[in-house]
Amino acid sequence: VPGTPDWVAGVANVRGDVVLTIDLAGFLGLDPTAAPRGLVIVRSDADPTVLGLLVGDVAGIRPLAPAPPDLPADARLARFLTGLAVDA
Repeated sequence: VPGTPDWVAGVANVRGDVVLTIDLAGFLGLDPTAAPRGLVIVRSDADPTVLGLLVGDVAGIRPLAPAPPDLPADARLARFLTGLAVDA
């Protein structure tokens, strides 16, 4: 998409909806070790926004309950978080 940051991969048609697709490694400032192999669609019951994330691997899919975040020390990322989930 012209005029967007490098981490915006483009848009995807998902069941008739136009979904913004983001390269998650690029957005987080990480060095991608391999080309993204999957697209994860993220949606929330509280927000109508649907987002696509290019990812390297998907270990599973689970519903998550909202929880207050234990924010990371990196303030660049903290501003994008409303909660965190720990997979134990």
